[in-house]
Amino acid sequence: MTGSSKIIELYKEDLFKAQRANDSRKVSAVYKKLASAYASEQQWNKSLEYYVRSIDLDEQYGEHEQIAKTYASIGNLFYAQQAWDKALMFYCKELEIEEEHANNKGIARAYNNVGTVYARQGNIDKALESFHRSLELKDEIGDIKGKISTYDNMALVFDMLEEWEHAAECYDRSYQIKARLNDVSGMAETMWRKAKLLNEQARYQEALELMEHTISLLESIDYAELDYYRRAVDEMLSVVHADVC
Repeated sequence: MTGSSKIIELYKEDLFKAQRANDSRKVSAVYKKLASAYASEQQWNKSLEYYVRSIDLDEQYGEHEQIAKTYASIGNLFYAQQAWDKALMFYCKELEIEEEHANNKGIARAYNNVGTVYARQGNIDKALESFHRSLELKDEIGDIKGKISTYDNMALVFDMLEEWEHAAECYDRSYQIKARLNDVSGMAETMWRKAKLLNEQARYQEALELMEHTISLLESIDYAELDYYRRAVDEMLSVVHADVC
């Protein structure tokens, strides 16, 4: 039995207890945990089934915020399967509920989600419009940490367009926030992404310097998967040496 399978069995035991206690809110919470566990096993239909069950219960108690988040989770399921139209549909459901209840934090999150799908569909103008709206709302409510994912998503869009300077600028803004939060692993992740941008432009020496800086940061926190990054640096060194020769 895999680790995920064991977790699913434990959640089913929790579900049985919650159902026996007639605790509908606890049942709904366990449904969501089961849905997430099945998603990690890529059992998409099972995951969707439990998310829908949780929505049915949450609707009985008017748990609007929970329903919106569950719609986002369902959107994530379809996003993982590259079913862009269905992902967009559920992210829009999330957005509709958050707007109906004037939850600016949720609205900002939903715009970020919607933007990722538009980007995947190649609808760049709508993607950037959604990301900018997300950033505006996050500025209004002071959700500094929440801006990180939006800047990272915008960087990916600019990367896709080969607008390298704009992509790098977005990563720089993401990095600055992570530095303020003392998120060392996050700072390293952003530097690594910038290194990839430089690599795509054949700026190998600059990419290598950023990669080595990334490793230094990760070494400072005893990062568990350093070997992956070291191998990538070795590969980059071979490219740089070959370019010099």
